[in-house]
Amino acid sequence: MKIKLRIIKLLIVLIYLFSSNALFAQNTFQHSYGTKADEIPNNFIQTTDKGFALLGSTDDNYGYLVKVDSLGNKMWSKEYSISNFSTYNLQSLVGGNLIQTSDKGYLVCDAHTLMKTDSLGAVQWAKYFSAYFNKVLEVQGGYILAGSNGYAMFIKIDFSGNVLWTSSSLNNSGDEMLDIIQLKYDSCFYLIAQNRIIKTDKHGNSIWSKYIYINSSLSDGVNNQIYVDSDGKSIDGFLTNGTSNYWFNFDSSGTVKESLFFPLNSGYESWAYFVPGINNSKIFTYSVFDTVAGHSFNYHIFSFKTDSLGNIKWSKRIGGPKEDYPIGVLQTNDKGIAVFGATQNFSDGADDFYLTKMDSMGNSSCNQDTFHIDKLTAIAITLNNDNVFNKTSTPIDSSLIVTSSNINDTSFNDCSCYTPHADFFYNTISGYMQDSSTWASHWYWSFGDGTFDSTTISPTHQYADTGIYNVCLKVKNACGEDSICKTIDYQNPTLSVKNITNSYSINVYPNPSSGTFNFHFDDTYIKGEMEIYNMMGKCVCNETLRQAQGDIRIDLSNQPAGIYLYRIISENGNVVGNGKLVIE
Repeated sequence: MKIKLRIIKLLIVLIYLFSSNALFAQNTFQHSYGTKADEIPNNFIQTTDKGFALLGSTDDNYGYLVKVDSLGNKMWSKEYSISNFSTYNLQSLVGGNLIQTSDKGYLVCDAHTLMKTDSLGAVQWAKYFSAYFNKVLEVQGGYILAGSNGYAMFIKIDFSGNVLWTSSSLNNSGDEMLDIIQLKYDSCFYLIAQNRIIKTDKHGNSIWSKYIYINSSLSDGVNNQIYVDSDGKSIDGFLTNGTSNYWFNFDSSGTVKESLFFPLNSGYESWAYFVPGINNSKIFTYSVFDTVAGHSFNYHIFSFKTDSLGNIKWSKRIGGPKEDYPIGVLQTNDKGIAVFGATQNFSDGADDFYLTKMDSMGNSSCNQDTFHIDKLTAIAITLNNDNVFNKTSTPIDSSLIVTSSNINDTSFNDCSCYTPHADFFYNTISGYMQDSSTWASHWYWSFGDGTFDSTTISPTHQYADTGIYNVCLKVKNACGEDSICKTIDYQNPTLSVKNITNSYSINVYPNPSSGTFNFHFDDTYIKGEMEIYNMMGKCVCNETLRQAQGDIRIDLSNQPAGIYLYRIISENGNVVGNGKLVIE
C-alpha cells in the first residue's frame, strides 16, 4: 500500500512539473514580414492572445499593420490609406503608436491622425486633429493622446474620438510630449517631454512639472520613454540622444531614487530602447553603425539585460552582416523578451519588418552571437521644479476617410535556410556596386578589369578608363549559392567643371562652396532633370529643369563636406552634362 502511495505521489509530481514546463515554456523565433519594397517599422505590442501586432508603413506611405501569433506566424496583414488626404494637407498614414483596445481592436496614433480598427484590422473610424500626437493610452472613459500643438500637451477623447478635455503647457514653445503612463494606485498621469516630466491627476490638472538635469545640465533627449516600474508604484525614465543613454527611477513626488548611464563602446550612433524586466532587471536594445565579419559598416541590433544594480546578465547581437535595426523591446508574458525592427538580411526585398523572440537568457533560435558591454555606471540625475500645466482650449477634430485592404506581402521563418538569389545594380556616377541579393551571407565580386576582386557586400569600384566591363557577383549561404553577371557601360563622370563636354553650356559657381551652388545655363531653354549623388551612390538631390536661360540655385548645405557628382539628363534620357561639386 505504501509503495502504491509513493508511486501515486511521484506521478502527481511528474504531472505537475510537466504541466508547469508546458505552461511557462518560452517560445523563441525570428520572423520577417514585408513586400518587395521597403517597410518602415514604428511600434509593436504583445496582444492578449500572446501574439504580437506590428505597426509601420510601406515605402509608398501606406500604413502597414501585421498580426502574428505567439510563434511569429502571420495571421493577417492590412495596409491603410487616406482617401480625403488633400482636405487636411496630409500625405500619408504611416503608423506611429499602437495599442490594443479593451474590445480587442486596435488604435493607431499617427501624428495628426487617429484610427480605430476592429480585431481583424478593419477600420471603424478615423479622426484628424490640428495638434499632433506621439502616444496613445486607454483609460477609463476613453483614450489619452500625448503630443504637441506648438507646446507640450495631452488630451482626453471618448471612445468615438470626440475631445473631452485638453491640458497644455504655455511655455517652452516647440516642446512635445514623447510618452505617457498612468499609475493604477494613484490614477495619476506621468508624461515625459524632451527635457522634463509632468504629473497630473486623472482629469489633466497639473500636480507638478519638473526639468530633468544630468550632472547639473539640462537633458537633451530626443527619444525619451517612461514606464511603470515592476514594483507598480515608482516610474522608470529612459533618455537617449543618439550618443548616450540614461536610465533613472523616481517616485510619485518626482524624487529620483536611482540613475545609471551607459555610453557606446563601439560604432558611431545609437538609438536605444528600454523596458523594465522582472525582479527589477533592465532590458535594453539599440543599434550601432559598425562592421560585422569584415563587411562594410551597417546598423546592427544589440540587446542586453542587467540586474537591479546595472551588472550585465547577458548581451546578444542579433541579425546578419547587412543592415538590421530595432525600434522597440518588450518583456513578454512568458518572461521572455521580444525585439522589433527592420532587416535587410532576411527579406524578399529591401527592409522588412523583423521580429525576434528570445527566452529570459536572451537566446533566440538563430542569427545571433555575443558582444561585450561594460556595467552601467551611476550618474547624477535630478528633477527640478518647472511651471505647471493648464487646461486650455480644445483642438480641432474632424472625420477622415481611411480605407483598408489586404496587402500582397510575405513572411519568412528567418531560422530556416533559403537558397540565395544574386542581384545588384551599378551606379555609373559614383562607382558604387549596390548589392540587392536576398538570403546571402557571403559575397564575391569580379569587376572585369583585372583588378583585385572584393568580398565586401556593396563595394565602390572606379574604373581607370571608359569602356564595357563584365561585372559578376556570386553569393553563398549554408544552403547554396547563386551568381549573376552584368555588362557595365562605364563613362567616366569625374571630368572637372571647366572641361565638361555636353549639349548645354554650363558654368557652376562657387565651386568649392559651403553647400550652395549656382548653375548658369546659356541655352535659351532648359528641359530635363538634374541629379546629384554622394560618393556612396545615394541621390541627395533631384531637380526638375524647366526654365529659360539663367541661373539655378541648388542648396546642399544640409549635406556633409565632401565630393559630389552631378549629371543633367535631357527629356529623351541622354546625359547632357556632368561634373564634380565640392562642399568644404
